[in-house]
Amino acid sequence: MNELDFSVILGIGDVEIEKTELNKRNEYLVYVKSTKKGTTCHSCGKYIEDYYGVDKEQKIRHLSVFGKPSYIIIKQARYRCSCCLKKPITTQTQSWRTKGSKNTLLFEQHILLLLINSTMEDVSIKENIGYGTIEGILERHVQGEVDWKAIKSLEIIGIDEISLRKGHGHFVTIVTSRDKLTEEIQLLGILEGRKKDVVKKFSEYSQ
Repeated sequence: MNELDFSVILGIGDVEIEKTELNKRNEYLVYVKSTKKGTTCHSCGKYIEDYYGVDKEQKIRHLSVFGKPSYIIIKQARYRCSCCLKKPITTQTQSWRTKGSKNTLLFEQHILLLLINSTMEDVSIKENIGYGTIEGILERHVQGEVDWKAIKSLEIIGIDEISLRKGHGHFVTIVTSRDKLTEEIQLLGILEGRKKDVVKKFSEYSQ
């Protein structure tokens, strides 16, 4: 199996694997570098390609491999904008990670699905991650409503309430669907609070 195949298995794109290792903490480390060229200037919004070195090394939690936690190690490329007067520097971002997050999107989706019919304390213990990390994941994925136009069909619907520790009575609602044939669970949305109109919209959509 070559490195290209391994990156496909990892489920992350636009990277080239430089090396992998298993450290003393029993963690798989996958060192990668971006294959994308350029980024969008955070100031003027134009696409820039004036390479300006790399940012500090970052360790990003990914899905477990053979029961062991894995991390993507990357130094994000930086680019300088020649269009702006002060020539600001912008750090490149990757599609497989929310900017500023210490987790990949695949890992965060995995955590969200684990919360179904479970508690934040249980998931924290099973995945060996802090309670605050789970809270951060939930907050990043909370949205105002489900994007119904993006959903082609619905079979079995699940609605689960998750109580956040940081505030009494603070809930989020996890909305999922299960494919009748494959039994695969799809995350439809994370909604703020316990809204009755969420159930109403599901009812109206299914009719």
